[in-house]
Amino acid sequence: MKRFGDYFQPKSRKFVALELEEGSRAKLQSWANFMGFDTVTSYSGDPITEMDYHITVFYSENTSSIPTGIFHIPMFEVRPLAFDLLGEEKNIPVLIIEDSLTLKSYYDQYKAKGLQTKWSDWKVHISISYKYDGNPNIEELPLPPFPIKIDKIKVDDIPEEKND
Repeated sequence: MKRFGDYFQPKSRKFVALELEEGSRAKLQSWANFMGFDTVTSYSGDPITEMDYHITVFYSENTSSIPTGIFHIPMFEVRPLAFDLLGEEKNIPVLIIEDSLTLKSYYDQYKAKGLQTKWSDWKVHISISYKYDGNPNIEELPLPPFPIKIDKIKVDDIPEEKND
């Protein structure tokens, strides 16, 4: 049986993301590989076996005791609109996703729980690769020809930065 204190988590910064349904994740991985994207390098530069395709809802600047975990949600589809390059050096190719009431409702839920971000506007996107040298040329690529479905929301603690 859980104790009263088990229902509380220490405060930390939070990462909130909408996760792709497994079939959509696998199709996007295959499509990205076929198009020539590097899908085996993580954001930090470490080797990975597959990309963690998701839509970031919040990468909070403030701390919160919102519970962490992976939560199943009613499945819905998102629609890619275009490609773009994001990141401080504009070197992360992304699929820009059409904003919708469903997507906005998840953002609004976590904003109402007190999460704050440094970005003034939410650019809804899915990062395709974290290692990009300009190839393939995103201006010449077709958008993925399959539906992209979302079926989970993930809330994780953001590790504290260590000052060495």
